[in-house]
Amino acid sequence: MEHSYLNSLVQVEITGADLPKELLLSENGRYATYYAPFEFINESAKVVICGITPGIQQATIAIKAAQEGLGQSLPAEEVLKRAKHSASFAGAVILPKNSGGQK
Repeated sequence: MEHSYLNSLVQVEITGADLPKELLLSENGRYATYYAPFEFINESAKVVICGITPGIQQATIAIKAAQEGLGQSLPAEEVLKRAKHSASFAGAVILPKNSGGQK
């Protein structure tokens, strides 16, 4: 599997609340899509939980974990596995309005 954005993570710097422009995939008005290293798939998983997209907190955590793994010269699959594992379900939970839940 080719990981076209993975090596670019070495060069990006995470500062503040915005993701680096180098990872921008598309933009449409006020919406933007950025690359985040979440493509690892556990092929032996017994249960699959599918989400729409990682939020900025999860993306930032995944990018930093991937940068750490790349800095250790780990294989791409291991870098992606660690990035996804560290960021999945991390950070604050955002509940939809009128969901009745508390933050």
